[in-house]
Amino acid sequence: MSRGLQKRGLQAELKQRVPFTSREQEAYLSLLRTADALQARVEARLKEFGLTGTQYNALRILRGAGPEGLPCCEIGERMITHDPTSRVCSIAWKIAASSSAHAPGTIAASSTGRSPLPG
Repeated sequence: MSRGLQKRGLQAELKQRVPFTSREQEAYLSLLRTADALQARVEARLKEFGLTGTQYNALRILRGAGPEGLPCCEIGERMITHDPTSRVCSIAWKIAASSSAHAPGTIAASSTGRSPLPG
């Protein structure tokens, strides 16, 4: 970097020596960085309840489905984030172990329909 030129904002935070190729690139990287910071905070909060982000996502879907529940494949289709290493059915069946009765082949939220998280 030549004297007199100072890095600014995200470029400085990332310790990037060359300027971004476009404002769009800088905006995209800024969004990724912000999303990562928010996800870290959410994951830390979920950990207090013994949940992962994927488990919370599945619970959120099941709560929205109501007492009739959903087949595992549909839970997978509705996931906000798709983690190829997660197995939606195994997550869902663990959740089902503590839920009320439901139709064969489907998973339902608890009989109260409440999330284990406050708010």
